[in-house]
Amino acid sequence: QAYMSGADVRLSELVCMGLRQVPTNLVVNAKIMAAQAGLGISRRDGISTRRLEAHYLAGGRVLDVIQAIIAAHRAG
Repeated sequence: QAYMSGADVRLSELVCMGLRQVPTNLVVNAKIMAAQAGLGISRRDGISTRRLEAHYLAGGRVLDVIQAIIAAHRAG
């Protein structure tokens, strides 16, 4: 799903998320939403998979944060 939508999630990242017990569908869906909204999803300075994973592991609400970033991006 991530590959077909251009969300730039590697297979190795999915495996590592599984080992860390991070719900992969949550991170992948958040990354797809960001990509479709036109946000930068590069690994270097955008919304990377590692940053989303770290946010989840810190107890954050990944989808809520992505939706807020999208709203802020649209509002300018």
